[in-house]
Amino acid sequence: MSVLTPSTSYLLESTICPTSLICRKDGHLISHDRRFHSYPEKVQEVAVIMSLMLVGGNSSTVISQSSNRPSTVSIKAEQSKSERARRQVAQKAHDAMRKKWKARALKVSSAERTIANWFQSAVMAWAYAEVTPYPDDVWTDLLSIAVNRTPRQVRNWFSDKRQMDARQEPRLEMPSNRDMRLIKVDNRLMRVRPGVLRMFDIAEDTWTDLQFETALEAFARTQEAKKGDLEDEHGSCKTA
Repeated sequence: MSVLTPSTSYLLESTICPTSLICRKDGHLISHDRRFHSYPEKVQEVAVIMSLMLVGGNSSTVISQSSNRPSTVSIKAEQSKSERARRQVAQKAHDAMRKKWKARALKVSSAERTIANWFQSAVMAWAYAEVTPYPDDVWTDLLSIAVNRTPRQVRNWFSDKRQMDARQEPRLEMPSNRDMRLIKVDNRLMRVRPGVLRMFDIAEDTWTDLQFETALEAFARTQEAKKGDLEDEHGSCKTA
């Protein structure tokens, strides 16, 4: 390889692409030589990689001006860039949602040292037994909103339940709290029950806070309906 102009143009002379001119322009590598573009894209990529190795270049994009068609390297680079941008947008949207959940949870007003009622206990017991006995701050906020208990009260309920189960573990029929599955939930590690992914038919790499919120709200609605039925039944008994 011979340098035509300092750090701008390079002449690649090899058996793969003889006398193919590769130039650097606006941060990209381009070629005006029609013979270069007559070779398969894989061969073009090899030629570019060889030129970069020999001249110490670091460009990751190759543009074919004569054919007006980006190479595979260019397409992959653009796809990677688009994917990063998509993830950044999704992360910002999720961060905003988490702040919204946190704000709603902090607005929950419940008298301290009060015992959770039937509905509140049922929802938290479901999350504990079916999903996880170790909800993190985000899921604690979601539980707080669902049962109208402060985040501190929710954390205390789960802590007390874990301690009670630890003392009674030899006699418990439910799975041990030590038998947990470590998965990622929106880029956070979370310990969950082994059967939770099968129960909700969710792949391990797609579990999200929104999916937990959906499942939690669905269960809470069923308990609200039961609560209404019990109240109606109790009222009928009083009337009779």
